[in-house]
Amino acid sequence: MKRRFAPKSLLIVRTDRIGDVILTLPVAQAAKKHLPGIKVGFLCRNYTKPVVEMSPAVDEALTIEEEDINSKMSAWDAAILVHPTLSDAWRLYRTGIPIRIGTAYRFYSFLLNRKVFEHRKYSVNHEITYNLHLLQPLGVSVEWLEPELIVPDDALSEARKILSRADVEPEEFVAIHPGSGGSALNWSPENFRSLAEILKKDGIKYVVTAGPGELELAQFVAGGKTNVIFNQPIQIVAGIYKLSRAFVGPSTGMLHLADAVGTPAFGIYPVLRVTSATRWGPAHNKAGWISPDLPLCERCRKSCRYYPCTNLVSPLEVYRRIVDVLAG
Repeated sequence: MKRRFAPKSLLIVRTDRIGDVILTLPVAQAAKKHLPGIKVGFLCRNYTKPVVEMSPAVDEALTIEEEDINSKMSAWDAAILVHPTLSDAWRLYRTGIPIRIGTAYRFYSFLLNRKVFEHRKYSVNHEITYNLHLLQPLGVSVEWLEPELIVPDDALSEARKILSRADVEPEEFVAIHPGSGGSALNWSPENFRSLAEILKKDGIKYVVTAGPGELELAQFVAGGKTNVIFNQPIQIVAGIYKLSRAFVGPSTGMLHLADAVGTPAFGIYPVLRVTSATRWGPAHNKAGWISPDLPLCERCRKSCRYYPCTNLVSPLEVYRRIVDVLAG
């Protein structure tokens, strides 16, 4: 594809959740590869900034909470609005960034001057592929790149200390994260607990990670307080996942965090098309796309005879998937 523009700097804008941010980082990786010499920035939120800072493809991480953020944004030549919101589109327009790229299908898309005509609502592609397509107005045509994160040495060191206190050796355990941000149907707490019991019976150690508001759930899954790692900074959590043999969880940011640091990640997904593994599965490990054996559906109803369909996936099936990958 012929390159139409050659900006010297590119600001990627994604101000939603951790998993969404991680699946956007391949845009930075592709820009670095195909636009030689370009400076890449990433506009996010305070709580996702430590994740962005682990990407070797991002030169500068900015947050919308900074007092002088509009002034800082005005220095960039081009911006890509990955997750379209009216507030972010208006911010790009007001700061006068010359090239403003985003979807053509929002009522406020007139605030952008380089548009991509692609609907995401049909979810025929993975989120990474949709994100990469936003580089097309800059002459970059890429369909797939896995996100890559590098855990800082100090975070890895602290992760090792936490595992030592839990009497767990690095690379000899499975990480389980049963909490979900609510963006998709979760597996039941009972299923996560059953999986933990199967792992224990087979002599495989595990730890259960939990964020704010998830401690009670984590303790239920773990069968007590032992082996629960609660409310650690995100880079230390990344270190724990980096040191694990495998990760199991729902469709959540922690799954993509584990996947991006190179750990085989296994996610339990519903068959609702817009939240399916086809759209949101772990990038590196397609064996970790675990869903019920049902056709994709367009709407999720509590009256559905399969609701919640995620619970049709058995703990034994997940255990076998993990063992197969670890054995390979």
